[in-house]
Amino acid sequence: MSYKIKELTFRSKKATLNKVDLVVDDGQIVDIVIDNKEQMDFFKKVLLGKKKNNSGRFQIDDFDIINRAYTRKHVEFIKRDTWFQRTIPSKWILVLSLLFDQSFLRSAADKYIEKKYEYLSLVASKGEANDKRLRQNIDNLISKHINTKIREEQKALNSAISEQKKRNQEKFLAIPEQWPIQIRLLYKARENLEAEIRTATLMLMFQQNLWDNIYTLNELRDNCSCEYNAKHSSNKRLKKNWKKFAYKQTYYAVNKQLRVISTKIADLRISIFSKKRKLNQFDHQIWFEFKKYFKSLLALEEYKSKKRFTWTEQDEMRKYFLDWRNANENSLNEIEKNQRELFIDPIRQTTQALGGEINFLIHQYHERVLSDELEYLEKHRFAMQKKQKKKEIKSVFKQAVEQMSTSVDKYNIKFEWFVKSSVKYLSLNIVYLKILKAINLKKKNIIFSNITKHLSEKELLQLLETIKRIQENHPFMTFIFLNDSISDVYNLDKNIYFVNNKLELKELSTTDIFDILLKRQENNINKISYKKISENQIKILNDSLWVLTNYDLKNSGFISFNPLKISPDINNSSDLLLEVKIIKSKKFIDKSMWCGITNDKQKIYFYDKKESYMENDVALIVINKNAISNVN
Repeated sequence: MSYKIKELTFRSKKATLNKVDLVVDDGQIVDIVIDNKEQMDFFKKVLLGKKKNNSGRFQIDDFDIINRAYTRKHVEFIKRDTWFQRTIPSKWILVLSLLFDQSFLRSAADKYIEKKYEYLSLVASKGEANDKRLRQNIDNLISKHINTKIREEQKALNSAISEQKKRNQEKFLAIPEQWPIQIRLLYKARENLEAEIRTATLMLMFQQNLWDNIYTLNELRDNCSCEYNAKHSSNKRLKKNWKKFAYKQTYYAVNKQLRVISTKIADLRISIFSKKRKLNQFDHQIWFEFKKYFKSLLALEEYKSKKRFTWTEQDEMRKYFLDWRNANENSLNEIEKNQRELFIDPIRQTTQALGGEINFLIHQYHERVLSDELEYLEKHRFAMQKKQKKKEIKSVFKQAVEQMSTSVDKYNIKFEWFVKSSVKYLSLNIVYLKILKAINLKKKNIIFSNITKHLSEKELLQLLETIKRIQENHPFMTFIFLNDSISDVYNLDKNIYFVNNKLELKELSTTDIFDILLKRQENNINKISYKKISENQIKILNDSLWVLTNYDLKNSGFISFNPLKISPDINNSSDLLLEVKIIKSKKFIDKSMWCGITNDKQKIYFYDKKESYMENDVALIVINKNAISNVN
């Protein structure tokens, strides 16, 4: 969803970057170029939450506590795979990644349970139309009851947590300004998380109570005496068919709902456990920030005489935050009390009323049995219905395979043959595989590490088109292209994040980046030789004479020209006008970066998005003094 790194410095003494500023908002595609290996390795560790910050702020998806565990769940780092990874069948990777998606797993499990119990209920009806209708009516009644109750409870909890978060926001805005922003934000996030845990716990209590009461619907046989009367009747025909009066039509409908509720209970327990772990992380981080703040206070003049603050003094300073927590605790206790009174405790009465309705429907069916008014389906039709219902039962694994195929079509990824096989030699297919895996695992941030240099022009265009399709379905997904060379950036007509001469990673224009690169000794782009003729005059490019002032000219040397400042337009009479023959070049991925060769066999790179040249075309370019990046 978003990467936000602002004024970030590091505790490590071996940090190869002094500062990092990086903002990738929802749905953005950003390019980062770091052409130094040590800096690149260090920055990768920063992105993956492996480096501790000294100052500044680092957020992923608006969350402040960034560590390895958090980035593993929210960031997909895509790089060239190993040969071992290529031996793992693609189909298994995608399907297994879907099985780690809790929402898909829950939905697929519910669908499997629903279809399975519908089939079993149909089989148990033995082709009797009245019995089949009765089972369907009971199933609909129970489902409606459960859905209504859950909807009411969820609505009340959503309203309560919304109000609680609104109060937390008001408290956050009222925090005295002397407190660091890190503490303020962390405390608000901590209190919001506490509210989420308490409301999730209430929903867990509600679901457990609901399970207990729905279970009792299978134990209402004593409320209907028809089975007992038929069993002990003097009427031989009635006694022979006593099983038709058995209280059994609720079995599959009730058990289906119990399985679904059990799944929700398990999910809630996992969610609460996970949130409690996150709450502990918040508490540790908040306490660390408090200690850091108290330590900074001791450096001030008014506290110079102190070595440390006592616990009482610390609590006095933190009074606003402690009062905030106590107020929230009271508020959450009140919410719990109201939920128990209005929603949890009344479940028993409403379920008993539901049991009465079910009893009435079953008794009506028994009256039909007594009056011999039962209807039966044709054997062929009943067999077809059973076959169709059985066909609808799909395992979670099969649903995952179908979901994977749907995703491939939705994102316009054309590699069905590849998914079905174990062969993964094409670079683009490997990238697609990892993107789909990230989507399945609900990761919203994707980082491509030196991927573009391994793709052909056609593959790169396909990848960009796929990213566009993905963002139509997932508008908040962010994509970061991390490259070790400016040559591997697919679009040079925009700002790029780059390490400047102060070892600070920040957003720069591509023109400024080339100015930095062309000043380096190892530069070989547009490095043109010249010969000094007089004090301010040189001979350069096809023996053209050029007057240069304010430059320390040697008898001979090199001038480096910025390719983004070379244009087809003449601005000054002193500009150099050159004819160059367009030649093929694979140095730059961006196809708007053209390579021309002069009459004296010197290569000139220039950037032009307006024109489209063919090989051996003659282009007219203009080089002015503003294009000079370096003279040596």
